[in-house]
Amino acid sequence: MAGGPENGYRYLLDANVDWGQDLLRMKYWIEYHPEARPLYCIHTGYVSPADIGVDNRWPPKMSDSPKDTDFVLEPGWYVVSIRELYQEHGFYNYLHKYKPVGRIGYSMLIFHIE
Repeated sequence: MAGGPENGYRYLLDANVDWGQDLLRMKYWIEYHPEARPLYCIHTGYVSPADIGVDNRWPPKMSDSPKDTDFVLEPGWYVVSIRELYQEHGFYNYLHKYKPVGRIGYSMLIFHIE
């Protein structure tokens, strides 16, 4: 009724969607896509991508300042936890204007920013 695992985030969030269960899938995706650099990762959970051998950067967060409307995103690949993308804090709202180019499992979206 909520749209299954691909669309459930529209009704459920937080631990209902993601606690890092797709980090290993992300690692495998990165191994098969060496062109995905620089890599930025926004994730949820207790294990860091660095803990499983993934070299990545954490992208900037939006603050509450008015200049955030002109926020410019660095070119690269962004692997984003759906939970973080839709959190109330809105730190990564700037990604909503981009269309994902892929998905890892049911909890992570991939964006390519040029």
